[in-house]
Amino acid sequence: MSSATAIRSAPARGWRIILNVLDQIRTKEFIIHNNMTEAMETSYNALKSEVAAFRSLIVERISKNEQATQYYKGCTIMFSHLKENPPFLFLGINPGGGTKDDRELNPDDGFEYLNAVISNPPYDYALARNTRNLFKKAGLYEHLEHSVKTNIYYVITSKAKDLSSLFSLLGDDVDDEFYRLAHKWTNQMIELVKPQVIICEGMEALEKISWLYETKPMLEASCGYFELKNKIAVIGYSRRFSNIRNEDFVAEFLKTKLAGRL
Repeated sequence: MSSATAIRSAPARGWRIILNVLDQIRTKEFIIHNNMTEAMETSYNALKSEVAAFRSLIVERISKNEQATQYYKGCTIMFSHLKENPPFLFLGINPGGGTKDDRELNPDDGFEYLNAVISNPPYDYALARNTRNLFKKAGLYEHLEHSVKTNIYYVITSKAKDLSSLFSLLGDDVDDEFYRLAHKWTNQMIELVKPQVIICEGMEALEKISWLYETKPMLEASCGYFELKNKIAVIGYSRRFSNIRNEDFVAEFLKTKLAGRL
């Protein structure tokens, strides 16, 4: 390279270095803003890549089965920010609502049940309202903004029972792999987030988590409770669709079981 060429290329190299540094700064700011460490981001991106790959397989199989299209509504992982050691990790069965919502697989800002009322325009709905009311009664409302929400199964359907209808149409190999991966990802998410308490949104979710960890919950009326070996408390309560059964009893159950934990 001639000296003249080197001089002309120096500014270009300088700008590339500056742009690279700015990109790194933006990445750092994104991680900090979303309460993520770089280690969390790396682990989450690995999980997200697996989910995206399996989603592609699902979509490919659905394209060959017209009947399956009535059940599949998309795929998403998070309904909150991603952060380590939150007070609560909320686990539902799968995203519902019946809308075609194949959203990005990245974490959201904030927490879904609070975003439902502070967004412009708001999109509040029954389960969000009922959960906020429950945690107000239990004296735990202030912890919601620091909490994390996801589901055991990431595929969106109008009703939870549509999951089995969908995957029964996609072949035994995809059906078996879906449940195997979902349980693996749930375990990875719990290890990644390290919540103080896991809230299972419905007794079916509690049953799935207790099965995953090979334990039996202590049942009391419409609630259940057990602890993982690392002392994470797991609580589930019964729901009928979006309604939390025996809301006052559940609020007292939460108060009792979580006294001195948060």
